Amino acid sequence: MKFKFSILIIVVVLIFPLTISAQGYKQKRLNSKKRLKLQKKRQRQVSKAKDNEVPNSSVFNDFSTRHFQNMKAFELFGGTTEFGTYAGLSFSRYMTSNSYIKVNGFWESGDVDAIEIRNFGLDLIYNHTIFKVSNTIFFNVGGGATFGYDQILSKEILNLDDELNFGGLLNAETEVFFTNNIAMVIHANQRFLARTNFGRQRWFTGIGIKYSF
Repeated sequence: MKFKFSILIIVVVLIFPLTISAQGYKQKRLNSKKRLKLQKKRQRQVSKAKDNEVPNSSVFNDFSTRHFQNMKAFELFGGTTEFGTYAGLSFSRYMTSNSYIKVNGFWESGDVDAIEIRNFGLDLIYNHTIFKVSNTIFFNVGGGATFGYDQILSKEILNLDDELNFGGLLNAETEVFFTNNIAMVIHANQRFLARTNFGRQRWFTGIGIKYSF
């Protein structure tokens, strides 16, 4: 009886560690599979995050959160001029994160000494961001060329003809971002014209809403 009991003890002592070892091996395999799944899941998440990532300062520079290379923008604007009011639409394209080309198409209406005038024009402007505040407010300066067609609507008062006008301009504008895509733009520019019936300099100032994409 004692012999059989001793044999039983020996069997238990031998088999029990083997059983524990087998269970541990299975558990290790399961844990390894779980770790592999987690690693793959994390890799997919990182890859997706990179695909949706907005260009950052390591790629461009400090202006890149709101401005980045090849960004485009439309702006609807209006304001006052030396002779009246004006409104228009612009398109911008960023060459770098702090410099961009802007094309304005505008319409101006006003009067000079009771002479009613109307002006249709086009501006081509290069702007450069000089500094920013808290990545929300951007200050830009630039210059470019302006073209316009002055129509004189009160020809019975003064014998003047409509004329095509052109010249250069200096521009300054401030962008205040509400979101990554939407900003308010306050601008002012001084125009120096080659020929005009009403002087060779005109100022424009106004405000607009800009959508970037």
